[in-house]
Amino acid sequence: MTPVEGSTFCVSSTSGDMEAEVPQGLFFRDTRILSDWQIRVDGRRPHQAFRRAGCRFRG
Repeated sequence: MTPVEGSTFCVSSTSGDMEAEVPQGLFFRDTRILSDWQIRVDGRRPHQAFRRAGCRFRG
């Protein structure tokens, strides 16, 4: 998933998680601000948070 808003964008896996070891995270002007993020519901990883590839955020 890659939502984009101006010069800020986010790259994550389909589950919504972001891992520091791969080029994922929250970026502002090409600088990674957040590199590790894990989504959990009741301590468990959701099956898949996002299903549609290439969907652009529109605010």
